[in-house]
Amino acid sequence: MLAKGVVSSPLDGGQPQLQIPASAVLWTGERSLVYVQRPNTEQPAFQAREVVLGHRVGDSYVVLEGLQEGEDVVIHGNFMIDSAAQLADKRSMMNQAPGQNGGRMPGEHNHDSGENMDTGHEHTTQSSAQTESTEDVSGEFRSQLNSLIKSYLEISHSLADDNFKDASSALSTFEKKLKAVDMSLIQQQDRRQFWMERQQQIKDLASQMSNAESIAVYRSQFASLSDQLAETVNRFGSQQTLYLQYCQMARDSKGANWLSAQKEIINPYMGQQMPNCGVKKEVFDS
Repeated sequence: MLAKGVVSSPLDGGQPQLQIPASAVLWTGERSLVYVQRPNTEQPAFQAREVVLGHRVGDSYVVLEGLQEGEDVVIHGNFMIDSAAQLADKRSMMNQAPGQNGGRMPGEHNHDSGENMDTGHEHTTQSSAQTESTEDVSGEFRSQLNSLIKSYLEISHSLADDNFKDASSALSTFEKKLKAVDMSLIQQQDRRQFWMERQQQIKDLASQMSNAESIAVYRSQFASLSDQLAETVNRFGSQQTLYLQYCQMARDSKGANWLSAQKEIINPYMGQQMPNCGVKKEVFDS
């Protein structure tokens, strides 16, 4: 027989604990990153902040270190802010502390060292952030990007079926479609620069995946590929609705994101062992 239930348990002896929505958290390897809005600024400005998280409570996480009560965090659109930070060579998911880290190791939290990101875009931190307009993105470019994403989804579905052979075959198609994306269709210089960098990173990740000798290694590299594609979709838009989903148990409990064309969870990291393990983090509307 099957049954569904809800188990409630007090945290820390029932004492109040600081919590943030799960959608506010960007995951990269062992680090958890949030964007905090700076107070008293003419233009919306955000600071990348590493946080130490505790247990997940419903759609929220307990924050152990890195935030104080009353600070505003971005809960939607944080991928766009992070993409802008990367282009400006500021602290982001990919840049832990550019130019000033001094080799600080993950886990050593200096909460005053995060760089400030003035985006020039309006955002709201309590509901949803206003994302950059994608209306001026070439329809043909978006069509090529959509074709690339379809190949990515085939890889994901094969991994969910624990089918390493089919995933490798889909990756070969993915690499061909990546090469076929025409950068000249992008008119704006900043977006063109963004795609140049993303295309190279995606190409390198795909090459690493093609040389993977086991499905476990393949899945770990697929997580990095998924993060790059999620940022790309957030920047250029999509011809179909996509869901950014997350599994905390992936990669030996380090956590990993992936894109899906359906609401239902079909986990490419846990496969048939735990196919429905995961949560929805964000929606990219068509």
